[in-house]
Amino acid sequence: MIDPENIFQLKLTLTDSFPEIWRRVLVPDECTLGDLHYVISYAFGWFEDSEHEFSQGEVTYGPKGKGSAADREDEHKVFLTRLFRRPGHSMRYAYSLLDEWHVHVELEGEQAPVPRGHYPCCIAGNNDGPPDGVGGISRHNEVVKAFGNPESWKALLAEVGWPGWMQHGFEPTCLDIGDINGALGLIFPAHDDADGFLQINRRHAN
Repeated sequence: MIDPENIFQLKLTLTDSFPEIWRRVLVPDECTLGDLHYVISYAFGWFEDSEHEFSQGEVTYGPKGKGSAADREDEHKVFLTRLFRRPGHSMRYAYSLLDEWHVHVELEGEQAPVPRGHYPCCIAGNNDGPPDGVGGISRHNEVVKAFGNPESWKALLAEVGWPGWMQHGFEPTCLDIGDINGALGLIFPAHDDADGFLQINRRHAN
């Protein structure tokens, strides 16, 4: 259960994306990195729960289990308050060994929770997240550039056919924050406490 007493405002920026892809999220400071993994992946539309890792300086964090690095700290035992102590503090999140998405995570500030506020949540952003399997950030940038040019798009489709990541449509400049928050609401459902604030249940496995 997360009973939010303080809220972190984080900016998530997909490294080397052009045009830039970013999200601004509000997250209880008592979330773990394991919680933040779901916030980041759902904010960018990555639902495969792929291999991922956090890093700050020389220290790495991630899920513990078979095949994980022995010196990697367990993301479910590390709280955000330990890593983000003042605005400007940042770390890196890497998702998917196949496409290697890198997200810069930066603390922009802190605030008190508001009554009836549902956290974690996304409050702003720019452009849709790259789909799983597109081929990495350089390839995604090429695809987005081609999307804006009918002739280039036609040539791209002739080259790659109709790949799996296009099965659900591809609108790189479209961002539906409501969809993001709907997905976060499913994995972090909430109920009222006695003071009218929302407490968050973690539905994913820790």
